[in-house]
Amino acid sequence: MSYDVRLLLLQPGEDPWVAAHSDDELDATLSPEAKTRIDRVVDALRTHDPDLEVVQKPADGELSDVSGGTGIQIALFAASGALSIPFWPENSAPEVRSKVAEYLRVLSNSGGYVVFDPQTDQVLSAETGFAVSTVAFSAGETMLKQATKRPWWKFW
Repeated sequence: MSYDVRLLLLQPGEDPWVAAHSDDELDATLSPEAKTRIDRVVDALRTHDPDLEVVQKPADGELSDVSGGTGIQIALFAASGALSIPFWPENSAPEVRSKVAEYLRVLSNSGGYVVFDPQTDQVLSAETGFAVSTVAFSAGETMLKQATKRPWWKFW
């Protein structure tokens, strides 16, 4: 389980809420322009944090903060992207939230992404400090703890 944030590439006048709740962008093919944008964003993220590990697939870019210990994953597609933060107790630390905010800032500045938080149904921007909701993150952690209290095979 993770706290997931959507990365949207909006058309002029397009509503972020409508775009975030649509799966249309998942069908987009990777154009040369999209590949260039993904490469530019991956380079910007790696310049910001050289510890991000890159997994390049033919159709998209994926980065993961394995060595940093947060497990944060960033996936970039032809017309969208996502950032996922595992519900690990150490990920609720202010340093991790700050790291996430910096990643989102780089994604917005270098890729033109609009950041949408489906947990709160809100756009995250420079004005909001790209801050994910600590309340929603804590609620996710609590749900995970409750779900894993008893092993799944002990149902009596």
